[in-house]
Amino acid sequence: MSILPNKVFFQGLGGAGQRHLRIFRGLLPNAEFFAFRRTLSTPLLNSDFTVDSHNNLKDKYNLRVVSNIDEAWESNPELTIISLPSSMQAAATVQTANK
Repeated sequence: MSILPNKVFFQGLGGAGQRHLRIFRGLLPNAEFFAFRRTLSTPLLNSDFTVDSHNNLKDKYNLRVVSNIDEAWESNPELTIISLPSSMQAAATVQTANK
């Protein structure tokens, strides 16, 4: 059994979340990555935070975007990255801890 996670779930993919995604994708190239995004308002960002208008998050990072939070929990993530606005982090952390 590997100590590295095989399923990584992201809550939020704004600028900070996308930075974490870039790092974790590099560290865990064979892991399954999926995310739940409420607004879909942040475009794909380059490492210098300029917009990458030629690609999208799903294709660039082999990312599956789930349609609701329950679908994410049904996927049984081994690691959850919470990169939401600070006003939403406490509730997401409690929900994650209870899963």
